[in-house]
Amino acid sequence: MQKDFFERIRGMEVLVVGDVMLDRYLKGQVKRISPEAPVPVLDLQQAENRLGGAGNVALNLLSLGAIPLLCSISGQDEEGESLWALLREQGLSTQGMLLSKNRRTTVKIRLMAGGQHLLRVDKEDRSALQPAEEGAALEKIEKLLSERSIGVILFQDYDKGYLNPSLIKQVLALAKAKNIPTVADPKFRHFYDYKGVRLFKPNLKEVRDRVPFEVRPENSSLQQAARYLRERMGFEYILITLSEHGAFIDGQGKSVLAPTRAQDIVDVCGAGDAVISVVALGIAVGLSLDDLVHLANAAGGQVCRQLGVVAVKPDALQKTWSIDM
Repeated sequence: MQKDFFERIRGMEVLVVGDVMLDRYLKGQVKRISPEAPVPVLDLQQAENRLGGAGNVALNLLSLGAIPLLCSISGQDEEGESLWALLREQGLSTQGMLLSKNRRTTVKIRLMAGGQHLLRVDKEDRSALQPAEEGAALEKIEKLLSERSIGVILFQDYDKGYLNPSLIKQVLALAKAKNIPTVADPKFRHFYDYKGVRLFKPNLKEVRDRVPFEVRPENSSLQQAARYLRERMGFEYILITLSEHGAFIDGQGKSVLAPTRAQDIVDVCGAGDAVISVVALGIAVGLSLDDLVHLANAAGGQVCRQLGVVAVKPDALQKTWSIDM
């Protein structure tokens, strides 16, 4: 099944709809404490920009052999120029991207020394798209859906403003009309707006924040949460990532709780992006629940063993997936 999966997803076109951002890493050494305040002084040695958010999802899909079509927005600013330059360098299509004079590009600035995070600084505009921007976004999405053979639509929501209830509803309607499977990685503000999505992928904290009862990383408790959310949202599958406890999937009258293997965690950044990327492809080709949940664990674990936001590697993923099964 594993080899067949990688062959079937090669060249699959995936519409990635969500919040793209710029990840900026400022790396150096700390050898002293500032005389001005009790804080470390970072001797800056390297500055690096990477694609983050939905952009990192696109990189994961590209690494796995799929063709991501990114639909998002950035500001007309210096960071936006850097972001678009990265898109072009990676060979990612900008056909679904918007430029806005009314908002700034989302940037996460990470200060690092000795492989450790010292501080993160965020520059962002979380306001909703203006009506004209939403109309332009929908027009680009409709054009891509009419011109390309889309295998799955992936919503990557970071609560940065590109996705709103209206746009989500309209894209889901387009997907339903064209019989395209959909998956969603939600955040707090629009958690309940992904009604009718094929697969819903929150993490445990997001579920706990949005249901009116305690949820524990145990099968019976997770099944209760799955039933509650399915009644409200009408999804077919739910995958709940559980950090060090692994992952839980429920759908079609079956549930699977798959613990993760013991491993050294270096950095959790980007693990959710890797998980939603492989799971979206798995849904598109009809993987079983067991395969989906073990694939999710393998992808998340691989990324967590590396520093910074990185894309999953297919060869290593196939090996780990086989071990987890």
